[in-house]
Amino acid sequence: MKKSIIIPAVLLTAVGITSPYIMGLVAENQFTSQLETLSVEYNSEMFVSDIHFNRGYAKSDASFVMTFADPSNEIPTISILFESNMQHAPVHINEFGLSLFEIYSQDRLSFSQGPEELITFVDENMGGYILSGYSRANVLGSFDSVLSTTDLDFSSEAGDLNIQMDSVVINSSGQIDGSETLFDIKLPSTNIESAEFNVKIDNLSTVGDRRTDTSGIELGSSVMEVAQLSIVSAMGEAKINNMTLSAVSDLVDNKVDTNFSYIIESIESPLPVSSASYKMDVNGLSMASALLIQDLQQQLDNMEINPESVDVYFNQLLTTTFQPGLHINQELKANAFGGDWLVELDVEYTGVDGVEIAALADPKVAIKAVAATMVVTADNNALLRTPIAPMVDGFLEQGLIKLDNTNVISVANLTAGKLTVNELEIPVEPLIDALLLKIAQSQEEDAAIN
Repeated sequence: MKKSIIIPAVLLTAVGITSPYIMGLVAENQFTSQLETLSVEYNSEMFVSDIHFNRGYAKSDASFVMTFADPSNEIPTISILFESNMQHAPVHINEFGLSLFEIYSQDRLSFSQGPEELITFVDENMGGYILSGYSRANVLGSFDSVLSTTDLDFSSEAGDLNIQMDSVVINSSGQIDGSETLFDIKLPSTNIESAEFNVKIDNLSTVGDRRTDTSGIELGSSVMEVAQLSIVSAMGEAKINNMTLSAVSDLVDNKVDTNFSYIIESIESPLPVSSASYKMDVNGLSMASALLIQDLQQQLDNMEINPESVDVYFNQLLTTTFQPGLHINQELKANAFGGDWLVELDVEYTGVDGVEIAALADPKVAIKAVAATMVVTADNNALLRTPIAPMVDGFLEQGLIKLDNTNVISVANLTAGKLTVNELEIPVEPLIDALLLKIAQSQEEDAAIN
């Protein structure tokens, strides 16, 4: 009986002694695997070097250098030193509270290479660090992180530039392997004053998520909100109040749907626009097309695209992108000249039976592969305050616009190559010929100048 009690006690003691060491091994493995993921994702435009991991019993020190090099050499090379002091005892207390079998670290990011003026600025005004904070990770591969800048109060020696910026706080969480990341960025206030302009930003925040589908497609969402953006210059003063920008990308029925929108609640400026919003939905994009777009973007960033394969690559992209069912919907709203305006555009790629994608290079063929509807609604009194007011009566007589109570409406439909505006048929081919002629003349003028 005594032996059965002693053996578990010995085992528990052994686990207690070795667990900080085991957690240190886990920390080192997570650290190196994350760097390998970063190197693969960014390829030649970013590379990791000077990796160090000094593993101790309950604490370890780690560091590496991340270098961003512009393949075109138009932007100076910048290197960022990442330093981390880790704790991997089985139980400890930190800013996140009580941690059990988690790796806790205090992190700092600073410039190790870059323009001398930039490094000097950070050293003198930000305590030498771009960001600092703390993070934690568990043995299952998830993490939480809080990084922030210092408050900034800078004035140039000549007194012609002053920058006041509250601390930027970046909260992030997700999976260490990069398959999923959530982020939250907050900037309470920024004020930049110079001899030419004054810019002030109040309550900027961004939240979002990023994840990688099993197919390799990057999906996610983000929302940025700004309570107020004000700009004062020699041209006048402008204030944008309650601005929201958002983007969402997701998979629906094995197709990629993407939405982008912005909303500006009110605008105070010399311009006649007092509010505005815009949204665009791209629905039904094939997964093959999304992967090709990602691959093309990476090649362009790294300047690796082969000029000889551009035509083949472009044709492949056209074939995978332009599939029946592809929809692009746009909506623009504004209050301008004292009235409301609305433009709605719905475009669907339908294709043409028996016609290959390559044939769509001819605009007269391509227009038959598209179905589109555009509806324009404007306040009549507002329209009469615009520069086109003298032409309104002529448009009404021609039937291009119609008066409906207090609004002017115009509805344009394009189906099977035929265009109608308020049910009035408009010949399409002469419009295309005129457009092609205008383009050719513009190209000739550019060639003569050059």
